[in-house]
Amino acid sequence: AQHCTCSPLSRHTKPDDTVVHHKESHRETFSNMRPELLQRIEALTKVDVRLYHMALYQFLREIVWLESRLGRRVLCDDVLERNEDELAYVFKGDPTSSV
Repeated sequence: AQHCTCSPLSRHTKPDDTVVHHKESHRETFSNMRPELLQRIEALTKVDVRLYHMALYQFLREIVWLESRLGRRVLCDDVLERNEDELAYVFKGDPTSSV
């Protein structure tokens, strides 16, 4: 099994950047949005999601290839875990289903 070779300091020295689009509010996570709002977003971004889905799937395939060539982890579990909710919303099951 391959293990992460990042030093603990390199993984957590810089906090996630927050982009502020509006002075009075911040971006909600998908998990706390109303279902009606998620449906409207899904309808408006159907093509965008498909393109993002294809690009992310290809990126992850290339990461797997790179990790196998290097014999070590490049994309560590803590990065994937932090983004699990967002990735689950995009993939909704089989990652190749809309590719």
